[in-house]
Amino acid sequence: DFCLSRGLGDVYKRQISKIQAERQQMLAENLPLTAEQAPAFWKTYREYSNEAGKLFQKEGQLMLEFINNFDNLSQEEAKSLLDDFLKVETSFLKLKKKYVSRYRKVLSETQTFRYFQIQAKIDDILAYEMGKNIPMVSTK
Repeated sequence: DFCLSRGLGDVYKRQISKIQAERQQMLAENLPLTAEQAPAFWKTYREYSNEAGKLFQKEGQLMLEFINNFDNLSQEEAKSLLDDFLKVETSFLKLKKKYVSRYRKVLSETQTFRYFQIQAKIDDILAYEMGKNIPMVSTK
């Protein structure tokens, strides 16, 4: 149903926007920084966020493609979508690995670990919230 699919796409976009807007606030509240660390950390964070934002957009495009076609995906379309989702997941992991060394230059090891824990928790919340609204693919 196109209306249902469109509605789910709108929910997806709103949820991502809401959680991404709250991400920086959650980090600020849960990652204590010294006055010396803060400027370099937030600069690095903005750079990371810009790159991650592109991946979230790509993931969102794939999700909308799925939502608009979930009830009649061909075998080839299902394969292609899954492969594309896995490429995005791999890109997220590569991005994290790229930035861990940058965060280590600014933060202590425990702060760096905590930063990635906070990010993982936020990502888990986002995945849970989105999963509630995403239909299961038809296997017919």
